[in-house]
Amino acid sequence: MDRDSSDVSERIRNAMRNCNKSRQEYHFNLPTTDGPFYDDNLGQYCLLRGARFRTISTSSNVEAKRDRAVRMHFLLSEILKLLQLKKVIDVGAIGYLEKFKFGNYSRSALLRRINDACMLLGTNRLSLNISVMSRGSIIGPVLFKVGEDVMIDASLRAVQIPHDIHLVDHIKLKKPVSFVLVVEKLSIFNMLVNLNFHVTHNCIIITGCGKPDMATRGAVFKLNYCLPVKVYILADLDLDGLQIYL
Repeated sequence: MDRDSSDVSERIRNAMRNCNKSRQEYHFNLPTTDGPFYDDNLGQYCLLRGARFRTISTSSNVEAKRDRAVRMHFLLSEILKLLQLKKVIDVGAIGYLEKFKFGNYSRSALLRRINDACMLLGTNRLSLNISVMSRGSIIGPVLFKVGEDVMIDASLRAVQIPHDIHLVDHIKLKKPVSFVLVVEKLSIFNMLVNLNFHVTHNCIIITGCGKPDMATRGAVFKLNYCLPVKVYILADLDLDGLQIYL
């Protein structure tokens, strides 16, 4: 869930109370997640927060766990600075900071660490002032609006889905649509656009360009929640294909 910066900052300080920076002693209990479940009220799949915990600590005999604890402390420290300065940066910028600090970094490991931080703090990535550049595109007779301002007008051409899609408070159709089609692959999306599929079949087409990024998934959720039409998916039967729809 979204939280204000003062709440998240306090949660970070609480999470770091077992840490001694001068001695480089860091200890974190990270909650784990169980499998997804379907919430009838939200109309989407959610992750159930379990009661189990896993520990990463610099006192561990396992070098990888010690490294994760140090990097988690660094990540939380940087997030705290972002919140205090009221600045938002993307994952790539955090990666550069981590590489400068430790000499190396893995984007996939950093993304897992950010997700761990979200679980630890009971919030989402947007509340940490960390964004991921959206890969998604959308086309169809639809407007995404924030108040009276139009954030996205996808009626004339395919447009990129912005990372701050969560700010959208209502959706307006320029004309009624029959359905929403979620397409995993960019190549298929482009082919359908070139064929004017969205015009001949009176629909909205959306894609994550092969990756289920948060902005695209957020747009799919808003379309599914706000429009009285069915949402279909055209994707590979694998995790990346299904996650864009979940």
